[in-house]
Amino acid sequence: IESAFASFYVDEGYAAVKVHAVRTGNPVMAGEAIDVPFSVSIEQGQLYKLGAIHLPSGELLTMAEINKAAGVVSNAVEKQSVKGGVALRTALLYITGQYKSKGYMDCVVTPLPQYDNTNGIVNYTLEVQPGQVYTMGKLTIENGADDLRAAMLAAWKMPAGAIFNASAIQTYYSSQGNSALGRTFASANCKYTLTTNPDTHTVDVTLRVEKRP
Repeated sequence: IESAFASFYVDEGYAAVKVHAVRTGNPVMAGEAIDVPFSVSIEQGQLYKLGAIHLPSGELLTMAEINKAAGVVSNAVEKQSVKGGVALRTALLYITGQYKSKGYMDCVVTPLPQYDNTNGIVNYTLEVQPGQVYTMGKLTIENGADDLRAAMLAAWKMPAGAIFNASAIQTYYSSQGNSALGRTFASANCKYTLTTNPDTHTVDVTLRVEKRP
């Protein structure tokens, strides 16, 4: 509850918001659900504009790469502070995705804010905990037709033991061109499931292609 309210206020530019949720009574049966009453207090604080987003020294990404790929530009939201939280979240998602494309499936990126109360600007330094590198594990293709399953298996380019690239799945489905397999993908719902194995640091992939209604 606190995270949901805080996220909303940060998106609106209240980067230093304080939210406190307290249960105010016992759970109550209501039909098929159990209602739990809460009281939420909010100190929205000062309205901030997004300043700069600083990456840790020596990490995988540069600010220029974030700007180019995610459309996040430092000091570009002075006229609309409401965009600050959204821009920060976009940057975090992009950075996490980049680490996962290099096998860091447990990557956690934490923004550490620095507030300039005089000018109403919040800058962020990003703390990255990449975790262990994961490799490709088992590939499973769930389609029943033998010819389609064989074609999908032949087109797969990430062998077992290779550093796992989380972004490769979408590329796999979209890069088959005008081949028979590409036309099948274009006319179907292409889905996948990833199963991470923390003990072995491997990722098992399940692919399936479903007919569109």
